Amino acid sequence: MAKRDLLDPDYIVLTPEERLRATLENLARGNNIETERIVSTCPRDTIVIPTLEYYNRYRGIVAATHFAASFLYEDFKSLALGGYAKDVVVPMQEALAVLFRPRFWKENEGDRITFDKETIAGWRKSNEEIKAFFKEAAASLLGNWQGFADFCDEEIGTPAETVLRAVDPMCADTYKHFRERLKYLEGVEPDTETKTLMYESLKKLWEKTLDRGID
Repeated sequence: MAKRDLLDPDYIVLTPEERLRATLENLARGNNIETERIVSTCPRDTIVIPTLEYYNRYRGIVAATHFAASFLYEDFKSLALGGYAKDVVVPMQEALAVLFRPRFWKENEGDRITFDKETIAGWRKSNEEIKAFFKEAAASLLGNWQGFADFCDEEIGTPAETVLRAVDPMCADTYKHFRERLKYLEGVEPDTETKTLMYESLKKLWEKTLDRGID
């Protein structure tokens, strides 16, 4: 059989494979008019789906949860790094600062390693920066979580823990791990700006989905 001319105006007779090739060739040429003709003459199938009211809500909460989870994962990474530094690096440097401070060893000092005051001061400054970094990361995590939780409560009527586990179980398990194992999250307050930004971003995405669906 001879190859059909894909530029024939009678697009109604094209096979699905030919229609796809014709679409791509016209798009590549920038010929939007012919592309529209190709699409508009394509045979139609009838598809049965749940009501749009439900379908858009379902897709919307999935999109919103993935959006929130992407920020939570970034906070998890920062907390993992900050937690290691806080639990390992800081104690080690503090111990070294005591152990090797000048004149700590009263006898045979020449046989011992000592660090000058500037080095020890640098360690202590570093330790304070590590603690501040960890606290900032923890506040960000709690802020993003609280913004997500507020959105779930007010717009969905379902607890954030339930929503996250339904959509992204791995993220839910990781969040639970940080809340249960990292006791130094106690006393850290959610970052207010982060919480507000997360809530407002999720609400905008949600409203767009209910209005137009997800592109």
